[in-house]
Amino acid sequence: EKLTVMRSGGANRVSIGVQSFDDERLADIGRDHAGDQARAALRLAREAGFRNVNLDLIYRLPGQTVEDVHQSVLDALEWEPTHLSLYPLWIREGTILWARQRAGELEIPGEDVESEMFATACDLLASRGYSHYNAFDFVAAGAPRCSYTELQWEDGDWVGVGPSAVTYVEGRHMINAYSVR
Repeated sequence: EKLTVMRSGGANRVSIGVQSFDDERLADIGRDHAGDQARAALRLAREAGFRNVNLDLIYRLPGQTVEDVHQSVLDALEWEPTHLSLYPLWIREGTILWARQRAGELEIPGEDVESEMFATACDLLASRGYSHYNAFDFVAAGAPRCSYTELQWEDGDWVGVGPSAVTYVEGRHMINAYSVR
């Protein structure tokens, strides 16, 4: 219902933070959703009439291989996103993942493997007609680039709507509540 209301209210793009379709990888990084839930969200967005759909994926996850990244991108491409953001996992000091990594509980791929993962994803996306237009973003042939992403790179103002969404106005970042629960 919310997606239908958003679409009928004029929203023309939805971005879904899938991160991964692999339940084991999602659990490793503490996400509280599963791959099937991401697929259900994508299905609902399409049913609500959204044609401009962005997927966010994370690579360099604990224990992830180059082949896993290739499969993750293939899984995303099944949904024919107009835009795909592909970010490496960054572990920030003071986070749970940081503590787990320091305790030796996480095996994070090194920089060489990270580079190979990204190159593999870039090659696959290019072979499917996606253009790589800045550090982490890819756009399908004929689809518009994400104005929000371009605003970020140009230090422009934007308003984020929804859980965890970020707003940047007059040089100030604000983040919405992480959960609506």
